[in-house]
Amino acid sequence: MKMTKEQQEQMKAQYKEYEEMIYAGHPEVRKFVKMKKRWLGFLILFGLALAILNNVMTTLMTGSGGMAIVYTVAAAVAGFGVTLIFLLASMSPNWRFAFFLFLAGAGRFMSLYESVTKYYGIHSPGEIIKMYAAAFAQLPFLTILEILSWVYGLLLILTAIALAVPGRSRALAIQSEELEGKLKNHMMSNRK
Repeated sequence: MKMTKEQQEQMKAQYKEYEEMIYAGHPEVRKFVKMKKRWLGFLILFGLALAILNNVMTTLMTGSGGMAIVYTVAAAVAGFGVTLIFLLASMSPNWRFAFFLFLAGAGRFMSLYESVTKYYGIHSPGEIIKMYAAAFAQLPFLTILEILSWVYGLLLILTAIALAVPGRSRALAIQSEELEGKLKNHMMSNRK
């Protein structure tokens, strides 16, 4: 039996009321959950924008245009898919999903390092800095995008560490998982 719009609105209101009641006794957990979702949401938007800008700029630099831009944007979104899945999984209360962010960040670092060493023959940090300084003089926007890719990988790794390593973060995640379970049980019992 399909619910009417009015019934759906009533169910949402009941859910919000029950959520407020459950979290009222756990303000630290509520704060943790909100901050986590906002930060991960920022990482999603930042990563997606970075992927699209990188692909679009590369397409424009090669002289392609028109439908190539549409294809490029779609390819950027698809290429960001695995990281997006890891970020969305990390939004769940289970703190163990944060390890996927570490993998995404480490994978990004390895890919960037491989491109710098393979294509430019650079192996020391000093040479990498000189290479980016020289590239900035000629292609400032692309160089900034490349540096932001390194920063994004670092943010993914630091986020994974912040969510998984401190005992306080794990404890808050476990509490949020328990509260989320209560909310789900409440919703399932009210649907019947």
